[in-house]
Amino acid sequence: MNYLAWDPQTEPSCKAASGILDYCHPKLYQPTPNRLFLNNGDGTFRDISEQSGIRAHPGKGMGIGVADYDLDGLMDLFVPNDKMQNSFFHNQGGGHFEEIAFDAGVALTEDAKFISGSG
Repeated sequence: MNYLAWDPQTEPSCKAASGILDYCHPKLYQPTPNRLFLNNGDGTFRDISEQSGIRAHPGKGMGIGVADYDLDGLMDLFVPNDKMQNSFFHNQGGGHFEEIAFDAGVALTEDAKFISGSG
């Protein structure tokens, strides 16, 4: 995962309540594509983001959880995002993932609010 799209050339000017320049809230930035690298077993990695299905679901994640959520022997990936729905990538095997956060009930809270669980 990547966090968000930031460019010093287009950085908005955000101020705290006191009028002092402050950092901008994550909701003001666009999400970025997630990336997945496969270990080649020789000390190198290759980018399989596109063919794995991971890249098709951009996010604003700052961490990642890796676990076999359905006990099928394949590691699944959970990405908590800031100010947008979370991503949950179910491992289909063969380097392919399906995004199932809504079906698994982890995309939003029960009242359809963003969780912003990356912190």
